[in-house]
Amino acid sequence: MPDTYETAAEAEADREPPAMTAHRIYIEVVGLGERGHRYRVTYNGQTLIEACREPGLDACRALLALGITGRLEMWRPGKAWHDLQLDIEAGAKLTVLENEKEGPRFVRWRPSPHHVARGAVLSDAGSPPEREDAIPALGTA
Repeated sequence: MPDTYETAAEAEADREPPAMTAHRIYIEVVGLGERGHRYRVTYNGQTLIEACREPGLDACRALLALGITGRLEMWRPGKAWHDLQLDIEAGAKLTVLENEKEGPRFVRWRPSPHHVARGAVLSDAGSPPEREDAIPALGTA
């Protein structure tokens, strides 16, 4: 970065882009199953996903289905700092593989036959909300 610029256009071109505002989701444990905890995901004060095992990655897919992109932060009530931060579009492409033989590790996400048969990306997301503050809750995955 030089100290002086010949034109305002040069100075503008050299400016750092503004910091991207993060979309915050909040998670809470709603159950414990054979494969671990299940979480409710809340976004903008409304339930985004009723119950899921991978709240950050599942939320990325749900938000992307609603046309929301950018940075995601995953928070738990009472914590001073977020648990996870990731790009929504990148996170939507991932899932976690963990079984008796391998894992946990990130792998490419593919919709299950159950989701494809129902014509949904993640679950019963339906059509985009009519109001900006109306987010349809997604069923269990």
